Amino acid sequence: RNIVIFGDSGVGKSSIINMLTGSSSAIGPTFESSNYMIPINDETFSVWDTTGLDEGTHGRVLAEVAEKNLTKLLRELGGANGI
Repeated sequence: RNIVIFGDSGVGKSSIINMLTGSSSAIGPTFESSNYMIPINDETFSVWDTTGLDEGTHGRVLAEVAEKNLTKLLRELGGANGI
């Protein structure tokens, strides 16, 4: 199963992943989508940390690029194991 965490820059997407993993393996800011395999109860979930969506035209990842990358990831996951 796939879980995609997305939202504005600096809202704590990577922190949520760190809380779920019990480590500090996800470090923001995130410049590309990263996958973390996280066991919860008796299942393992593929949790995706994504680039912030609100960096505008002056950020490290342009908002347009971040949105395109997120759309591509969602389409790929939707066609595979679902989201």
